[in-house]
Amino acid sequence: MVLVNKDSSVLLGLKHQESLFYNQKSITSKHLDKKEHHYFKNAKEWRKWLHENHNKSTGICLIFYKVGSELESMRWEEAVQVAICYGWIDSTVKKMDDERRKQVFSPRKDKSVWSKLNKTYIEKLIAENLMHESGLAKIEIAKQNGSWNSLDAVEDLIIPEDLFKAFEQNQIAFENYQNFSPSYRKGYLYWLNQAKRTETRNNRIDSIIDLCQQNKKSRD
Repeated sequence: MVLVNKDSSVLLGLKHQESLFYNQKSITSKHLDKKEHHYFKNAKEWRKWLHENHNKSTGICLIFYKVGSELESMRWEEAVQVAICYGWIDSTVKKMDDERRKQVFSPRKDKSVWSKLNKTYIEKLIAENLMHESGLAKIEIAKQNGSWNSLDAVEDLIIPEDLFKAFEQNQIAFENYQNFSPSYRKGYLYWLNQAKRTETRNNRIDSIIDLCQQNKKSRD
């Protein structure tokens, strides 16, 4: 493996963008709209709901009001930390109007990956004795099945050998890639990391090289 950048402090600063890289799902707007929608003024209300429903619900949409709105609204960081306590995770986000957005929160799957940001939150939550047994159970499962550490190389922006060999054959693509910000490089590495089959992985390497040669920072 090839180490490109160890500046984890930069990665920790990605916050919301980082979460979306790791948790974004292909959920259609129609499916999103079918989920229960809930608005909580603060983290205390959200925690109360999760305490009563974390093992009953398959997921909901949380409604957030933008900063400066007349209505009180908890922030994304607060919502995520409460969700972690009960073994839940955030994913798809969608704008509702100029004042609001909604985001899916649902029970974390056993093989779901863990970002460095979430691990940082967990250290804080454990120290403050806020973790519920359901959240601690998810962590133990992740450590047993390997998903707890599966993103370590991605977090450290380490290029895997097969991708690096492909970059060696295309210097322009590699130079462009190196000039991308950490968040964009991590997006490519995460996408490659999630390939389950060799054929899929090889196809993604080809796509990454092609996109980087065109100086495209993402697949969008």
